[in-house]
Amino acid sequence: MRLLFLFIFPLSLFSQTNTDGYCHFAVSSVSSGATEDLTGYSIPLYKHKTVREVYARLSVMHGNFSMTLPTCRLIRLKEHAASYSASDRQIMVEEKAYDVCVSLGADSLAALALLISHELMHFYEKHAFNVSEQQKREQEKMADLKGGILAQRAGFQVADVQARLLDGIYNAYRLPSVMTGYPTREERIRQAGEVKTQIERLWYRFKLANYMAVTGKYDNAIAYYHSIEDTFPSREILQNLSTVYAIRALELREKVIPETQIMFPFELDPESRLSKGDKALEDSMTINNIEMLNNLNQALDFAVQAIRLDENYVPARVNRACALMLLERYEEARRAILETGVLLSEDDDAAKALLALLRGNILYLEKGDDYVKKSAREWTKARDWGNRLAGINLQLANGSWQPALAQMMTGQKEQMPGLNLTEYLEDLHTYDYAAPLIRNGKFIAVGSGAQKHYTGAHTKNLNASVVLIDYVDIDNKSVWQYTLPGNRGQTLKGISIGSTEKMVRDQYGPPSSTVETPLGRYLHYRKSSLVFLIENGVVEEWVVYRVKGR
Repeated sequence: MRLLFLFIFPLSLFSQTNTDGYCHFAVSSVSSGATEDLTGYSIPLYKHKTVREVYARLSVMHGNFSMTLPTCRLIRLKEHAASYSASDRQIMVEEKAYDVCVSLGADSLAALALLISHELMHFYEKHAFNVSEQQKREQEKMADLKGGILAQRAGFQVADVQARLLDGIYNAYRLPSVMTGYPTREERIRQAGEVKTQIERLWYRFKLANYMAVTGKYDNAIAYYHSIEDTFPSREILQNLSTVYAIRALELREKVIPETQIMFPFELDPESRLSKGDKALEDSMTINNIEMLNNLNQALDFAVQAIRLDENYVPARVNRACALMLLERYEEARRAILETGVLLSEDDDAAKALLALLRGNILYLEKGDDYVKKSAREWTKARDWGNRLAGINLQLANGSWQPALAQMMTGQKEQMPGLNLTEYLEDLHTYDYAAPLIRNGKFIAVGSGAQKHYTGAHTKNLNASVVLIDYVDIDNKSVWQYTLPGNRGQTLKGISIGSTEKMVRDQYGPPSSTVETPLGRYLHYRKSSLVFLIENGVVEEWVVYRVKGR
């Protein structure tokens, strides 16, 4: 199954609470035309529909369906802007607050998403109402932070919306700057800046984790995903951890059991793993076997955690089935495949191909009677339904698979105009660069011990791009420069934002690896140290990088 990348960006939000607790989101049942709310006034149907759609996007993106979600209502009251009532289990958004969001023009949906996501996080975090003023402030700040992350992940561009929304709410409701039990207006706006900084930092960790996973830096990706999971656990982050651990286990498996080399549906980079050659004798078989089992158990554990949040989450169920079969727990794996099939459409060729691929894999690994023929039958069905990995497995089984030409091609390392990224990496020295940034808080620590990572971002004078820095020590560091919207730069072969995927492939040939994500397709050109994000057939973002050490 595909790695799921989460993208966020700065911001947060304001809300007030009911006397009986915090918020929940529910939509009034509606028929046609206008609806009646609790106060008896008519609210246009399109407003209810907008609130319902925003709430649905937020709740689906959060992905925790282990709890019964609250309802979310749009009401006519003009008292609290938005609130969550724990006793009624509902989030209430007032029409007046909705209209404040509309007044922000192009940012209106982002503002509404912030309003709702803030209250939704009170529900998920189980915040209590009868707490001290300090605890209440901390709860508000947490709802701001996690609500902002959730809204951005759900696709709402909330970067610079919070301060404007705060001003709009205070002005529309004629709220005093000082209110009992709440930070002052000035404190709230200052806090918004602090929350924005925290979300920016989390955003940079997301980006680094994604780029490292795409380019095969799995250990580093795991460190960053763990740091994100500690702050904002979600089914997607748990699934990403499961996927990266499983891929790392497969690479170890090549050394332990090289004769059963096949592809699994969670893999990111088919050609690169299979092109590394036979390394079975390079290291201790015992050590490799122990590490492989540890990684598979981690992959299984994180998949199970994701399923606990959402029992209908198919990617995690696929990972669970694969981990079980690689652990040789075949009967459990078969049940897991059957459970996955119940969630998939019987009329969907892609779903049928996925299940056939899994069945073929388990038959091949078990090596029972006629396992080659039986697995080949399943893989053939999967291939004919359009599954590329099944086609590779057929070639692997009969010995005809060859790595893609792109793996053997040379390429000039790319860099963006105006910055020599190789020199930039070399200039990252412990004392004259990294240490001062660490001391003044511009770098943040990820992980612990000898492999503690320090990460930061360089954003000034870079012509619509950002450089992300991962620093362990002088011999273990990397830099990743990615484009922002509006970047007009070009690669050495003339590719820029807006170029088509065909143009990329015509100029650079087949990529070293391709990674499918919900946001688009990543094309990785290893020899050029270059990554393209393709969305709707065109380049949405491109990335150049340099790595020293592992």
